[in-house]
Amino acid sequence: MTSDYVFINSSACEVINEEYQIKLGTNNNRPQTQIIELISIALSSAEEQPFIQVRTDFSASNYYGNDHYSPCLAILTKDYSTATVHNYIINCTESPKFNITNTNQFAIAFYGPDLIITPNEFVLIFKITTPAQGALQAEYRAQIPL
Repeated sequence: MTSDYVFINSSACEVINEEYQIKLGTNNNRPQTQIIELISIALSSAEEQPFIQVRTDFSASNYYGNDHYSPCLAILTKDYSTATVHNYIINCTESPKFNITNTNQFAIAFYGPDLIITPNEFVLIFKITTPAQGALQAEYRAQIPL
């Protein structure tokens, strides 16, 4: 397995219909399946929310949500150490890891309890893990009784 880390700053993101377009960079050597994980995020919002969901538009083979929305990458809670602005931090020790098909771009959006939120700014880091070439076939073959 190899891992790549991608840093994203909101000021460099294109926004379409209140969704931020995340570009992972061009890499034609990625295999068909990869694991994507949001490992760090900091977000500043003009309005206070009890929590903020970070959702994406890709589909993941290992995700189910009973709300039938797109996968939730993280749930952010308010950072009470800063009283002057509404800052949010990731609230989990380990982010979900999503199995997705090869992609170089996807969109994310931020939701409060009832509405979409436009943050003042955010920064985040994704970890993208790809299996070694041929590893998936060997693992799949091992699961099939002959």
